[in-house]
Amino acid sequence: MKKLWIVLLILLLLTGCGEAISEEKPAEEPTVEELPTQEVEAPTQEELLREIVDEMSIQEKIGQLIMAGLDGTEISDRERSLLDEYKIGGFILFARNITDESGTRDLLDSLKKANSDNSIPLFLAVDEEGGLVTRLSEIYRNLPPQSYLGESGDPELAYNYGSIQGEKLKRLGLNVNFSPVLDVNSNPDNPVIANRSISEEPELVAQLGIQVSKGIADQGIVPVGKHYPGHGDTDVDSHTLLPVIEKSKEALLEMELVPFQRAIDEGMPAIMVGHLLVPSLDENPSSLSKLIIEDLLREEQGFGGVVFSDDLTMGAITNTMNASEAAVEFVVAGGDVALICHGENLVVETFDSMINAWERGYLTEDSIDDKVIRILKLKEDFKLEDKPVKRIYEDEIDLRIDELFN
Repeated sequence: MKKLWIVLLILLLLTGCGEAISEEKPAEEPTVEELPTQEVEAPTQEELLREIVDEMSIQEKIGQLIMAGLDGTEISDRERSLLDEYKIGGFILFARNITDESGTRDLLDSLKKANSDNSIPLFLAVDEEGGLVTRLSEIYRNLPPQSYLGESGDPELAYNYGSIQGEKLKRLGLNVNFSPVLDVNSNPDNPVIANRSISEEPELVAQLGIQVSKGIADQGIVPVGKHYPGHGDTDVDSHTLLPVIEKSKEALLEMELVPFQRAIDEGMPAIMVGHLLVPSLDENPSSLSKLIIEDLLREEQGFGGVVFSDDLTMGAITNTMNASEAAVEFVVAGGDVALICHGENLVVETFDSMINAWERGYLTEDSIDDKVIRILKLKEDFKLEDKPVKRIYEDEIDLRIDELFN
């Protein structure tokens, strides 16, 4: 009996333990919905562009750093070669290339078609400022010089001025305008700026220049402010000689650099550097100066966009060095797109000079990559495409000009 009670007691204890255990339900496995989600950050635009650049050859990268002039009104074997063999990143048109609306559009469409094997679209640029500096006056009615805007003091008029510029380019298939002029007209003896400038007042140049830029950009055209660090206080034309600006850095910051700083703060996407000698900043011309492009423009003034050179075949440069050599110095100094506007063989010479500079380590691939990323970002931001534009034969642009400026 005693043994039986012992057995019953043991069973009872075991049953109790069993009940206690059975009451503790096993932890349920979390369902997929309950699992914590690990957020994966989407790659940034720069990261995506860097992936593209990493897949490019050095020849393709260097091609993006060059903008070429054209010889005639139709695409030639030279231009096809520049695209097929050298992957040139863009072209600039002058009056010598422009006939009428249909012919100009056909020329641009031919360039786009010739670039069809390249996934990166072309920069197709022009100087369409208004006044004396216009390339499209054979097609559209010309705008008054930009000094007209300063005399009016009207921001809305300045915006419409830029919008008309942009619409002219868009209808033809162009996508970059070297405008607005952000030079302050501070020297009455200036032979090259004069009424191309908005005003002799830096704040007014800044205010209205920004509006011109916005008007251009809202038409899908890249505006390019020029001529950094300011061509207004000169008495020499940089097409023939190198102008010298005898001003301190402090004086420049209070006058010439004001419109550029304001434009940078407002998001100016591109700036053209002029050929100017400013001894207080550097002994080298501004377009070849790391102290001016990299240190002043980029670091101090905070510009992160694309830097274009002025035409490197101008006398201010070629009086002392070859344009192809100058192009290398420009990109080493921090510039992005070197303009070679004249000379049948100079574009290829420039390409070869850049390749040589890379081979000997004078131009590093890391710096080239940074430049190409800025260029691709600008092309992407403005949704540039190598597609023919729709033909429009209406005279709305001339009507807008008549209404606003006559």
